[in-house]
Amino acid sequence: MSATTTHMRREIDEIPEATARLLDGSANALAEAGRGLRERDPHFVVTVARGSSDHAATFTKYAVELTAGLAVASVGPSIASIYGAKLRLRGSACLAISQSGKSPDIVAMAETARAGGALTVAITNTADSPLARASDYA
Repeated sequence: MSATTTHMRREIDEIPEATARLLDGSANALAEAGRGLRERDPHFVVTVARGSSDHAATFTKYAVELTAGLAVASVGPSIASIYGAKLRLRGSACLAISQSGKSPDIVAMAETARAGGALTVAITNTADSPLARASDYA
């Protein structure tokens, strides 16, 4: 094992503190999104993300499937941004994940999901981002 601490190791070590910041700083927003999800009672979940955010979406997929018993599928952002396809997502929840909340393809897919009937939840580091504004909850 190397004596040098890698960037990845430092980020892993920061997870408990980052989680505590999220729960402390976003308690009201999380509670509001939770109420919305309970009210809509989705039958399935879709995620929209890319890069490292897509890795977070994959982790979330397992967490949702194991704890809520809902199937989770990943939707490609280009479905909306490049191809302009309209998805029928009534009865679903869409989790759109973007660190900046500014990725045009992620924002476009969140808008398309919302227009298609999904309850949309943005997971982003920027509370007033285009993605947050395009979603039901952020």
